[in-house]
Amino acid sequence: MSKKQEERITILIKLLSSKPSSLKEILMYFKNYKDIEIAEITFKRDKKEMIKRGIDISFDSGKYKITDYVSSKKQMKIPEEYKLNLPILFSILNSEKDLRIIDWLKEELKGKYNINEEYWEDETYFSKSLVEQNHDIILELCVEIIKHMKNGEAIEFEYRKVDNNELKKYTIAPLQIRLHENLYYLFGSVYKENIIEYGIRNFRVDMIENLKIFPAKSTLN
Repeated sequence: MSKKQEERITILIKLLSSKPSSLKEILMYFKNYKDIEIAEITFKRDKKEMIKRGIDISFDSGKYKITDYVSSKKQMKIPEEYKLNLPILFSILNSEKDLRIIDWLKEELKGKYNINEEYWEDETYFSKSLVEQNHDIILELCVEIIKHMKNGEAIEFEYRKVDNNELKKYTIAPLQIRLHENLYYLFGSVYKENIIEYGIRNFRVDMIENLKIFPAKSTLN
């Protein structure tokens, strides 16, 4: 890190510890205080470095402020070879933000390993897009299906076929849910007249009618 960045960070700590300031006010402060002209991207780099040091910078109502300054730099408690995997990890976690467990997991990572997603808030190193329509409902349905898998229970549902839009009722033994090309697929074995067929079928979870499943009504092998 250069001496100029170290100087800017010292100034930022002094300013934001005493007074919440907007980006415009911060840039103006540098100009008036030491005739230093910085760009927005320079401030973002300095802010990222401050976060890495354990300086808690928050943004509220258009203003930045330091709410908890820790002078000693906080180190992440993970092996060095895994640190470059973290942007991918948080991109995946953020794409599954509809699951309630994600917030808990992020807090655990922050509390136990000092891993904070804000380290990468200004840049996108890795992007993983998912289907947005009904995504939270689809995830909840996946969770429900997994419960039946773990209990060894068959399920019933109405399914809208992708190729011809035909609606048909199925009874299956669910085996696995897979994510492929931004779509969730349910894999399982189909029952016909209470007899299980050989082979595995797959169903797009978003094509399950009304995104609802039911426990199988009849006793199945």
